[in-house]
Amino acid sequence: MCSGCKTMGYCSKERSDWKDHKPSCRGTQTGVPAPGRNPVIKVAERMAQDPDIMCLIDGILIYTLDLIHHPENAANYAVAIAAHVEYTDVFVARQRIMAMMAGREPPPLPKKIPKLFQISKTAMIENKSVPEGLDKNRDEQRRLLQERGYMLDDSEKPEYLVRAFLVPENHSLATFYFTRYINQDMLDEAAKWTKYEDSGMTETTDPADTEYLIKMFDLRALEDPEMNKKLTIMVEPDER
Repeated sequence: MCSGCKTMGYCSKERSDWKDHKPSCRGTQTGVPAPGRNPVIKVAERMAQDPDIMCLIDGILIYTLDLIHHPENAANYAVAIAAHVEYTDVFVARQRIMAMMAGREPPPLPKKIPKLFQISKTAMIENKSVPEGLDKNRDEQRRLLQERGYMLDDSEKPEYLVRAFLVPENHSLATFYFTRYINQDMLDEAAKWTKYEDSGMTETTDPADTEYLIKMFDLRALEDPEMNKKLTIMVEPDER
């Protein structure tokens, strides 16, 4: 994360990108660092280090780009993910609503409250509109993967790198870049996914889609205690 503007984040340390980011860095332009990072970006940084959560993100990326049917989209598009943090303490919310319905002053919220990371929507971004820093992020990830024996010319099965950037819904200047490795086995598995009903209890024959995967990610973040803990952040009540 840039210490000057607190708006540009990467899933790995890439000092070479500073020369490109410096001209547009608000901290450099004004001499005054931003007061703090957006909470969505804070959670994204934490999330990028968690393999289980990122596997769920991989599925959303695959379906957003329709890589199952059009794997070439990995080279022609990036994925933009819009997200926000949401207050989900039902007990406290009920207390406040009951007080207001009774004509009483609702109990004050504490200075900081827990809010949960939620994905709002995704979109395909054409190469001409992809930030240069995101391409550099992909190139760095390719270099690291090749050192480990992946993304080589003699690979037996197709392999892809998907570029993505996450932005808070209400803070367009804050951005988190990341690149994900996708292979043919992952695409074959994702092609089998179908929708579930009754909060994930009943499997249907309807094929999964991007909107469904986002809904299930947000639902799991809400209901799975371990995932909820990972994606919850303490923030001021008006922060989103």
